[in-house]
Amino acid sequence: MLDALVTFGTTPIPFPFDKEDVIWIVVLCFIISFILGIALGANDVANSFGTSVGAKVLTLYQACFVAALFETLGALLLGYKVSDTIRKGLFDPSLYQGFEELLMIGNLCALAGSCIWLFIATGFRIPVSATHSIVGASLGFHLVAFGGEGVNWRVVVLIILSWFCSPAVSGTISAVIFTILNYTVLKAKNQLRNGLLSLPFWYFIVFFVNLFSIFYGSSEHLPPSYENMQKQNGVVISHPDNADGTTKTQGFKLVKKGTAEWDAVKDTPDVRAICAPMQVMSACFAAFTHGGNDVSNCIGPLISLWLIVTTGEVSQEQLTPFWLLFYGAAGISVGLFLLGRRVIQTVGEDLTPMTPSNGFAIELGSATTVLIASNLGIPISTTHCQVGSVCATGFVRTRRAVDWRLFSGIFSAWVITLPITMLLSGALFGFLQHTVPNMLVYPVYPTDILETMF
Repeated sequence: MLDALVTFGTTPIPFPFDKEDVIWIVVLCFIISFILGIALGANDVANSFGTSVGAKVLTLYQACFVAALFETLGALLLGYKVSDTIRKGLFDPSLYQGFEELLMIGNLCALAGSCIWLFIATGFRIPVSATHSIVGASLGFHLVAFGGEGVNWRVVVLIILSWFCSPAVSGTISAVIFTILNYTVLKAKNQLRNGLLSLPFWYFIVFFVNLFSIFYGSSEHLPPSYENMQKQNGVVISHPDNADGTTKTQGFKLVKKGTAEWDAVKDTPDVRAICAPMQVMSACFAAFTHGGNDVSNCIGPLISLWLIVTTGEVSQEQLTPFWLLFYGAAGISVGLFLLGRRVIQTVGEDLTPMTPSNGFAIELGSATTVLIASNLGIPISTTHCQVGSVCATGFVRTRRAVDWRLFSGIFSAWVITLPITMLLSGALFGFLQHTVPNMLVYPVYPTDILETMF
């Protein structure tokens, strides 16, 4: 009789746990999720407008306002599509059937581990992948709970490959775009005339790439990590360094910001007038798609936990609540205003001299790379694409005015993001297993429990 009543909906399905016992987890997750949004806004969102600030096309505060607007719009209009990957694309959530509280604790640890790492990276002005952070943190607690069972290792392998592939691809595309712009406009005798003639072509490319990525591929890509450009350390090139104009062979040298060679990289007023609007437009599109795809990095685990609390199930089949998307977007916007200037300076000013012409090539090249990866189903990081494009265009333009030492430090941070966040999340999860009342003390598999019961 009870089964019949439940089937016809006259009696609610009993929850597998007491909500009062987990309310503290819910409260903490909401707090940490907002803080993680702040960290994400401070670190990851800064990439979208870092080049615009570095090229002096927008002021810092103008960039923050525009970025916050387009990030929020992207999160509200597109964010629900990508949250599924973070919630259930890394491992099989059905393993936690009957262990719902365990998954809730895991989501709390994932948010906390990712949050800690993003704040550390932001403190050192290092742009890292927010997606890789939450992916590593989510894997960390799951590996402690169930080992490698149910893990989607294909996603993990693609993330590792993206460290090397996405920066190289993005850098190559941006370098090609800048080379075309360089020979058709920058080196032309009449820059204004050539620039105006080429404007319809470039505007078509910008609108095509960005609108196509928004309406077609945005739901499929999992911007995780990126990094590494071409293997250029140790490459021998020639420079006309001697006073007599002859060349001498040498390896790369870290021409730093503030040197004469660095400060000599400038656009003419005509080139700035042509490229500046295109750069701002590309940055707006980048912020919109970033908000749609990366808001899930700060609220994905929170959505998972909220659905467990409200439905009592771990299936994660329900749609993402709209108000949670706004909650994540609010945290991102706050972080951008409070701390975004730190990473904006690294991406937009410290890696290479930034002007509207190479800034436009960077934005368009990275957006194109994300579009390609989206439609191939390959998870890459918008952060990695941006930095790869910055270094590539800087190398093509000046050969030397790129801070490769800074780049190597950024790349090292990208590589350790996944293991660090896995360790942070796993350690927190292990600690809570031993301290929270009624929690499982050791990693337990459902099959082991069934064997002991029967």
